[in-house]
Amino acid sequence: MTFVRDARTWLPTDRPNELVAVGQPLPGLEILSARESTRCWSETMHETFTIAAVHPGAPATAAEWRTRGRSVVTEGGQMMTINAGDGHATLRVHAPAAFDAVRLCPSWIDDAAQALGARPFRFRTPNSDNPRVFSALRRFVSAVAEDESSFAIESACHDFVHRLVSELAETQPRGLRSRGTRDFRLRRVSERLIDETHEWPSLGVLGRDAGLGKSQLCALFKREYGVSIVQYWMHWRIAKARTLLLDGLPPKYVAVDLGFVDEAHLSRVFRKHQGLPPGAWVSLYRRNTRGPHRRARLSSS
Repeated sequence: MTFVRDARTWLPTDRPNELVAVGQPLPGLEILSARESTRCWSETMHETFTIAAVHPGAPATAAEWRTRGRSVVTEGGQMMTINAGDGHATLRVHAPAAFDAVRLCPSWIDDAAQALGARPFRFRTPNSDNPRVFSALRRFVSAVAEDESSFAIESACHDFVHRLVSELAETQPRGLRSRGTRDFRLRRVSERLIDETHEWPSLGVLGRDAGLGKSQLCALFKREYGVSIVQYWMHWRIAKARTLLLDGLPPKYVAVDLGFVDEAHLSRVFRKHQGLPPGAWVSLYRRNTRGPHRRARLSSS
């Protein structure tokens, strides 16, 4: 699908030729779009259901990534599907790619599942080539990009979510563990890392919390979450930085609150993860967020 026009604001990142647009067109829903991207986008734990459509392109367009303890390859015309509570780490992007990633708060999925009389939703697989869901996602992004009416955008979104839930749901219990059922020792560690984003807790302290030696803790944590303890902790620091910045706290105070050396240190780390420095990212997000919900957080429902 080729958009007639794209009224969203786009900005170049720190990567050659890469452009991004991010914003919240509806409460509890976020769209991140990228063009000419070779970045290994990763997130240690998704609080939302995330589905990313990789645009059809050259044969080399493909991303290698890991989630749920397995390796996956997503090619052009396919979708990455990630459950709330799961994480993902992109290992390699074969060629500059374009994608649209839609993040949906669980309430969007729950409402659609209830309307269909379905049980609690989980994606069946981390990779999908379902053409109907792909088309519905692209139609929704098109409505946002072309700045259609609020009615048209909301209608396209509900059609997309309906197709997603009706066609991509797990049909048989597979015993996959969610964040809530993980090893209680590792849950203690993850909760401490989330709570203490202002100061790095030592491995010794984390090990005592879990009743594990340092080496055993690091190995078990990476096997369970797919990333190292340091990567997990940094993800939550950036997540909290995003929230504080969108709440209007100046970057220099965000840096102090989250234990960065100074504003420049925060900017370097934030740019590494988001592609843009904090001020530019906030400006872009707000300009691509519609209507009376311009300051609403993604966690709104």
